[in-house]
Amino acid sequence: AAQTGLAFSRREDLVAAEASRSLLAFSILLSLPFRGELEVAHILFAASRELTLRAAPLVLPDGVSLLEVRGNELFRTCISAVLLHELCQHLGGGSQATIERLLCLGSAARDGGAAEDRPLPAGFSRRPPPDVSEMVKELVDASEDPVALRRAVVGRIPVESPLLRAAVQPPAATKRAAAKQRATRGSKRKADALAATSEVRQPSLAAIAAGA
Repeated sequence: AAQTGLAFSRREDLVAAEASRSLLAFSILLSLPFRGELEVAHILFAASRELTLRAAPLVLPDGVSLLEVRGNELFRTCISAVLLHELCQHLGGGSQATIERLLCLGSAARDGGAAEDRPLPAGFSRRPPPDVSEMVKELVDASEDPVALRRAVVGRIPVESPLLRAAVQPPAATKRAAAKQRATRGSKRKADALAATSEVRQPSLAAIAAGA
């Protein structure tokens, strides 16, 4: 019994530590001094790639296979995904149209295409930060139950969210400009880009915060 209690306590500590790390990275990203839309677009696009790779399977009907992940990896994936989605909603002002436009901007900038930077809306930096305390508590309480964890993610991230489609296509004119510029690049850079994409393993708020 003592050993069981010790193991349970250790798992609780690991879950609490993971939640603290995720919240810290979330706070860092929220407090970044964004100067223009292009900087916000970079964060949104990076977050979308992470969400597409790891959160999308959780909210799709066949995502049950992810419940086989052992240890704290499932909890880490869930809390990172939910906080990333909340961050993106905040940065996009809760407007799906704005988020889609910024994702296109981030995609174009990453591909070397024409990416027009615009000033951020008045009052952008004064928006109150989202309250994620209840959201995090729900995930922590469900950390022992994979089914409840997945249910919490499904309830927070709609399957139709544009953030679950990392390969958002830019507008036609931007797309043509990006294609023309890509044609002048060497094959090595293309290979490096593909290799970098394949290295993503799980949603990581810390990785995006570090890259910002």
